[in-house]
Amino acid sequence: MPSDRIAYSKPSTPLQRGRACGNCRRRKIRCDGAKPQCTPCRRNSRSTEECEYKDAGLSRVQTLEANIARLEAKIRDLQCLNGHVITLFQPYDESGANTRANSSRSSTPPSIISSGDELFEESLRAKTLLQSFLPYAHEFGFFMDTNKFFERASLPLPLGHIARPCPALLAAAYLWGVCLSQDETLLSQEHDYLSRALQSVAHGLSSDHPDKIMDGIQAEILLSIYFFRKGRFLEGKYHASAATTLAISSGLHRIRSLTDPNSLLQPFEDVLPPAANGEDEAVRIAGFWAVYTTSTCWSAVLRSPCCAFDSPALQIDTLWPLDPENFQDLPKDLVGHLTIRDFLEGSNNVSFGQFSISEVVAKASILYHRATQLVAQCHDNMPQDEFQKFTVTFTSLDNVIEHFVGQLPLPDHASVTSPSTIRALLVAHTLAHSASIQLHTVFSSTSDLSRNRCLLSARTVIDMIGIANIEQFTHFPWTSAAHILIDEIARLRRLRSIWKDESTTEAEQSLVAALNRGFLAMSFIALTSPLLDRQVKTLKESYATISPS
Repeated sequence: MPSDRIAYSKPSTPLQRGRACGNCRRRKIRCDGAKPQCTPCRRNSRSTEECEYKDAGLSRVQTLEANIARLEAKIRDLQCLNGHVITLFQPYDESGANTRANSSRSSTPPSIISSGDELFEESLRAKTLLQSFLPYAHEFGFFMDTNKFFERASLPLPLGHIARPCPALLAAAYLWGVCLSQDETLLSQEHDYLSRALQSVAHGLSSDHPDKIMDGIQAEILLSIYFFRKGRFLEGKYHASAATTLAISSGLHRIRSLTDPNSLLQPFEDVLPPAANGEDEAVRIAGFWAVYTTSTCWSAVLRSPCCAFDSPALQIDTLWPLDPENFQDLPKDLVGHLTIRDFLEGSNNVSFGQFSISEVVAKASILYHRATQLVAQCHDNMPQDEFQKFTVTFTSLDNVIEHFVGQLPLPDHASVTSPSTIRALLVAHTLAHSASIQLHTVFSSTSDLSRNRCLLSARTVIDMIGIANIEQFTHFPWTSAAHILIDEIARLRRLRSIWKDESTTEAEQSLVAALNRGFLAMSFIALTSPLLDRQVKTLKESYATISPS
């Protein structure tokens, strides 16, 4: 027989532990260490190829597995879009041979993030998550074109490929898809998706992806609002600050600045490459205002004194944003200068001659933030000269708010048909009326005019809650408006008690009905928002303490 002509050698000393061949280890029998084939393997008529030793380098099976993994990786690269670079591998790289042999995943191309991505990148699941998130994406600070984003995200390319969004942004979008889904299986994995999003964002800027800056800003916005929605304010402020830092460091606050002609291309080319075209530049403009809105509104609702956009040294010249479907309409020769200052002074800002809901929301956030800032400066012992300055600023801002609200289309207007536009208008109305409440609350106890302005704005905010389910930072303005109604009901009941009048006035009945409608609408939305649920319970406890009718 051919095997009789093979020279077998046995070790001169007893075989050390762990030196047995793979076959004997699997069968858990004693191995004598003979090579090329041990005695137990010969007696069982095993092929010499199956008697393999760990210290002999790569086995035939391991070599085949490594080759298969490399071929599979090449096939994935060959499925890339035409014109993209195909990643090749050195099949005999001895330095990495052992690593590649231990796991087929380790031979994945460098453009793919390894270990566990199958959970997040399974194509059917990924599309399902995006379809859950994207219809409501703009509600959570998403400033990109959702249709184009979905097309890029759905390309059959590896995670991290330059034709797809950055892994950090995809992970944040998937997280929101899980959060908004009704699938209990997916919801049970929310923590895993959050961990992946945080990990991806942390390493986002170290990648070579050409869109890492804008995609990173978008991912930070999504994460900040996710944490705010969960009531985890410290983490929300952290990611909002990260988005703000990226935006300012990249010069997004001075795109098309009149005082910096070079910004027509890009003011900070060493951080962010020049915009490829007008549409790309419009995305950056929209990105800046999304950061501004997120940062300032949450700073206002949390009464946080530290907001980077409050710095007097920060000059904002960026044009007002276009809506995503109109990004391609950005005029080539339009420039901006002191955009926010001119708006607050009532000047005619440079706009695009068309209605932009993104511009409306940005302006509403400015009013809400500035009203909160101004009221925080007011106190009982203000010197006369400071109070006069306060009064002048108060009157000016109040006029801007009143003019802005007067020009806002109502969400239920016949011309407004898009669900996303309706929700955005609700946000704008809520913020603008809440700005009026913030201002006039200072004088509402001594001025009938201010008290009536607060009541009018509060009722408007409450009546709009049930039109559509909106998120973002509107929960806090809702509760502020409800407190205004509760305080007024309490005041009317105290007056009835003083006058010993048991009959309920029509004004009180109307306020109670409006408050109950607000409670009902907020309680429904609170089913998916733990933060709002806590706020509604606090409101109802406060309402229960006032004298019954």
